[in-house]
Amino acid sequence: MPRVTTHHVRTDRIATHDVAQSATGNTITEADALRIAVKAIEIYAARHPRPPHVTITQAAQMLGRSRPTVSKILTHNRVRLNALGMIPIEEIDKLLRTMS
Repeated sequence: MPRVTTHHVRTDRIATHDVAQSATGNTITEADALRIAVKAIEIYAARHPRPPHVTITQAAQMLGRSRPTVSKILTHNRVRLNALGMIPIEEIDKLLRTMS
């Protein structure tokens, strides 16, 4: 596991910010670290896709509200459930946008 250090190195008029240094002494720039993080998120999303529908309990966890509160929100916003009583993930995304 690389040892994480932060420091500033001035080169002429340009300041660079190294965010990590491996055991071999190679440094990773902030831009490199960002590219690595984005790739990690892409890999995670590919292996853990979001479900197309969620239960009210799962929706409550995603919205950070109690199950009864989410039931009221769904009724108030006239969110349509599927035949199994599950909520389309698109509706959860809409609610998250309106709640933030």
